Amino acid sequence: MLWAYLREEEFDQVIEKSQGVCAMAVGCLEKHGQHLPVGTDILKTGKVLEMASEIEPVCIFPGFYLGDIQGLYQHKGSIVLSGSLLLSLMTELCDEIARNGFKKILLLNGHGGNTFFLNNFIRTTLHDKKDYVVYSYFDNLIHPSAMIKNIQEDQDDRFAYIQQEDLDLLNDFVTRKLKDGHGGFCETAGMLGTYPELVRLDKGEDESGQSTEKFDHLSKMGIYTAHHWNGDYPNSYAGDPPTQCNKRIARAYVQMSVDRIVNVIRTIKADQVSLAFNDEWNRLW
Repeated sequence: MLWAYLREEEFDQVIEKSQGVCAMAVGCLEKHGQHLPVGTDILKTGKVLEMASEIEPVCIFPGFYLGDIQGLYQHKGSIVLSGSLLLSLMTELCDEIARNGFKKILLLNGHGGNTFFLNNFIRTTLHDKKDYVVYSYFDNLIHPSAMIKNIQEDQDDRFAYIQQEDLDLLNDFVTRKLKDGHGGFCETAGMLGTYPELVRLDKGEDESGQSTEKFDHLSKMGIYTAHHWNGDYPNSYAGDPPTQCNKRIARAYVQMSVDRIVNVIRTIKADQVSLAFNDEWNRLW
């Protein structure tokens, strides 16, 4: 149920069918090596959300492409907006979604750099009395080790298309302790399973995804600085080349992602505490 596709008279029915839940994919526009598009985070997360909504109905608001990528001016294709503007945009968008009748709003985050921004935004909703609640969930990477576990524990043959050579590839990734991160194996699988026409596996080795370790002396102690990620990964790419990824592995990866989001949506629908507590909170002041 895509917001932009609805006619005005359909909204009441959609609010009822979705149990008042509206979800928005949140990503960004930034470089992901030379093998993935700059819209990777919003594209794969938005598609997974659409697929999940076909199983568990939810209204989907148009994706938020303008994520938090402060300082990434050196790569073409990136769109960098100020933190204050991002906060204002998200505040007014959620106010408008709620004004239209959706009192539970899920922000499905596909970009690690948005975590601080979204957590801060959700905290700011307490500053004024809101008649709605916002949930945030990070669509985190599913590591090959977790994929192997899910496939091996499958009792319903949902991954029957996976072949032994695919398991061998995943096991090889784990055994060799290959690195994965931004633009790495998992994000490549996510894109290959949703927008395969945008993936260039042949360019996965064009640039290095290895850390320069320039800021390790700080990060290993849990000390955070503004430049640590950009300094460690100047190519905006983190991990070993994902050239071993294939379409069957990608299909399984997306299927697992969809299952996870379906559970998130169902949990939010079943949540009877948050809205009630929000109402109680508002009456206290």
